[in-house]
Amino acid sequence: MNETQFHFFFVLSFLAAGLTAFLAVISWRHRTVRGAREFTFLMVSISLWTFAVGWGMITSSIQANFIWAVIRMAMVFCTPIFWLAFALQFSDHASWLKKPNMVLLSIVPLTSLVLMATTQRHKLFLTGIDYLRVGPYLIDEIWHLGPWFWVHLIYSYALILIGDFFLLQEALHLVKQYRRQTIALVIGTLFPLLTNIAYTFHLIPGLVVNYDPFGFVLAGLAFSFGLFQYRMFDLKPVARQLLIDSMGDGMLVVDDQLRIVDLNPAALKIFNSSEDTLVGQSAVDVFATYADVKILLTGVEERQCELTVEQQGQVLVYDLRCSPIFRNNLNVGRLCVLRDITQQKNLEDELQEMAMTDALTGLYNRRQFYQLASLEYDRASRYHSPFALLMIDLDNFKQVNDAFGHLMGDRMLQALADTFRSTLRKSDIIFRYGGDEFAVLMPLTGLEEAIRVSKRLGKAESEDSVEGFMEKVCITLSQGLALFDGYEDVSLEQLLADADRALYVAKAKGKNHLSISGMD
Repeated sequence: MNETQFHFFFVLSFLAAGLTAFLAVISWRHRTVRGAREFTFLMVSISLWTFAVGWGMITSSIQANFIWAVIRMAMVFCTPIFWLAFALQFSDHASWLKKPNMVLLSIVPLTSLVLMATTQRHKLFLTGIDYLRVGPYLIDEIWHLGPWFWVHLIYSYALILIGDFFLLQEALHLVKQYRRQTIALVIGTLFPLLTNIAYTFHLIPGLVVNYDPFGFVLAGLAFSFGLFQYRMFDLKPVARQLLIDSMGDGMLVVDDQLRIVDLNPAALKIFNSSEDTLVGQSAVDVFATYADVKILLTGVEERQCELTVEQQGQVLVYDLRCSPIFRNNLNVGRLCVLRDITQQKNLEDELQEMAMTDALTGLYNRRQFYQLASLEYDRASRYHSPFALLMIDLDNFKQVNDAFGHLMGDRMLQALADTFRSTLRKSDIIFRYGGDEFAVLMPLTGLEEAIRVSKRLGKAESEDSVEGFMEKVCITLSQGLALFDGYEDVSLEQLLADADRALYVAKAKGKNHLSISGMD
């Protein structure tokens, strides 16, 4: 792989570190001005962040590279807290920056740092890292994310967005002549956004090195312009911060009138719209196309629902969480976070399907039989309607396995399941009860219709066969039938026992028979 990109971004990381360190020094000189001290801490954290990126590239071993990754992530954990502190200072909420509050805010970042440093033991923060060496450079190319990484991510995003909300609210009160510095800051935030999006989604083919420092260099130049040209710490700076636009989760800020006052690019992508279209619109109207979420946008506690969105022919599922935002003990709006959980929901559906069905035949399994049978029993008892329960056993199945092997037995069971599906009525529910036993639940079915269903199954199976080892194995069924008329004082367990006993009676008659409980 070409080493040019590594040389370039290695130098660039130190350039970004130096530039943000210089801004930290300049802002520290204005530390008596509201927000300057917090801005200094923010610049220091970014400086160490980009320095760790560069120095980690020239480490000689994976162990050393990992240590610099931990240092880098320590700054990543700190940056949201410094940003929130900076926003609170400039929005006249400095009283919130009390020591107990800062300690509480630091719990998740400190936990994340400990878990990151020890992740090789427990895999909670990362499950693994893929490294790439090119010439003298060693980079942690791909991170495999653990569960706590998402806790850190959501927590960091929340802090950053809350800070941005306060600055945005304060910006509404700025007079016109104070807005030049805000424009400089806004322009500065665009560069890290674009580079982070490009790096995250690999939009630049061939670039594998972390090129976030490039965005911070350009952001630093824009901040320098605001710092010197527009005297940033002589006037109130208000702008979208460095990181929020690069978030993968969609985020919206809603005011106390339920109007959208801010949102990030990820949210725009979710709603397939522009900022000009959505900002100022009623959040209730915006969400109405997807779900009734008005209840989520009111109240003083966090609320959550799932939001289904169709994008380019795909159905995506988002976890929507809305949390209240307070100012001076008043609820002034809500923070809404949209996290894509489509993959998680698909996995849950697959796991649920696996828990409900038999892997070999694709029929409902025994566990699902008891659940659905209980529901049908309750319904029939409530409305005094009949239902029938048919237990089925595959005759001579052991001999089939002994003579032709278990593969032939599996093929026979699959053929039997296919025959059930094509022969039974749409209202009938078929289960693989266990081994070579099956059960059929027939709602709203009396004796005569249940017998007809049983005969259709027996006739279909007598004509069916499974071919193997140059021979044909005929399939016959023994069946036991139990009926419930909706009025009897009999439990579901008793019905199951009656059907099971009827099945054994059918087997005792010489197999390939139907036995009806209470009649044989």
